[in-house]
Amino acid sequence: GGGDGVVKNGDYGVLYGMNYFNSLESLEHEDNDTLVGKDGVKLSLREHVDPSLFVIEPIVSRDVGGLQIWDKLTEHWVEADGEGAEIFDHVESGSDCMVAFVGKAFERAWKEKNPDEMGIEATLHRVRQPREREIGRPRRAVIYEQKYEEYFE
Repeated sequence: GGGDGVVKNGDYGVLYGMNYFNSLESLEHEDNDTLVGKDGVKLSLREHVDPSLFVIEPIVSRDVGGLQIWDKLTEHWVEADGEGAEIFDHVESGSDCMVAFVGKAFERAWKEKNPDEMGIEATLHRVRQPREREIGRPRRAVIYEQKYEEYFE
């Protein structure tokens, strides 16, 4: 979009601002309908792949995490933000960083243009509930999701 609410050239790109409150009250309320991953981890947002071409999420906090990405090679969930996230092993201290991953539209477009090559798959991800030390400290996320009309059925 062009920021004015009008779709231009089939571009349905979206910028989201998200706030996971992580308050004790919100967690107690969520307990009635708690989402639980296949590995038993309590979730704020269930495991999913996005329908878009790609998603970019700047890491706004090194202290409060939640975003987890599925690693097909190790078959484990990897922390993508917050304390202890592996991404910080590869980023200079004090530097800004972001997580970028592909969605279903990218996967489909790749397969159409490269039918004989190894595929690129949409990224399975989720948001876990806060750890005890993160309760009371909100997790904020700014997410840009690129979507084009031609890649959606």
